[in-house]
Amino acid sequence: PSQVQRLQSIATHSIVELLHGFDGKHVCELCLDRIAALALVRRDGRLLRRLPDAFRADPGVVMLALRRHPLGLMHAAIKLRDNPQVVRIAASCNPHALQYASESLKASCSFFTSLMQGEDHVERLLANPKEALRWARTVLSFASPALQKDPHLRNIAGLPPYQPGSENNAGLRTP
Repeated sequence: PSQVQRLQSIATHSIVELLHGFDGKHVCELCLDRIAALALVRRDGRLLRRLPDAFRADPGVVMLALRRHPLGLMHAAIKLRDNPQVVRIAASCNPHALQYASESLKASCSFFTSLMQGEDHVERLLANPKEALRWARTVLSFASPALQKDPHLRNIAGLPPYQPGSENNAGLRTP
């Protein structure tokens, strides 16, 4: 089908039909080009999982999908799960997406510091300190075990310094 027909098909079918295929076709058959892939994930980020590998490795397609469905990071190409910009988009919408980040990002102190503080950290702390600390603790809970002991990150999350064998280490849940 032509690009116009593919885009019309994406626009006129329900999300359920797009997620599960329709007219005997799989979504992949409709995505012969990047424009159609972008239209699909703009419609619903969950459609990322139905796209061919080439589009799940395309940063533009993946970032658009993650803005609508952050947990879709699990369907992104491995190399994009190691891309701080891509993972930040997903985690900013839902910190639970961090469970799908690469192990090297989960061990990056600078990545977690920037994610826990964010651009508006001071404003969030002033407006709703409990929520800001909850956010930071949730983010930190997805960091590597070694990073969860980092004094600077624990301070950002409002947690006391890590002490081996102490109840003082409570406050982080295990993802």
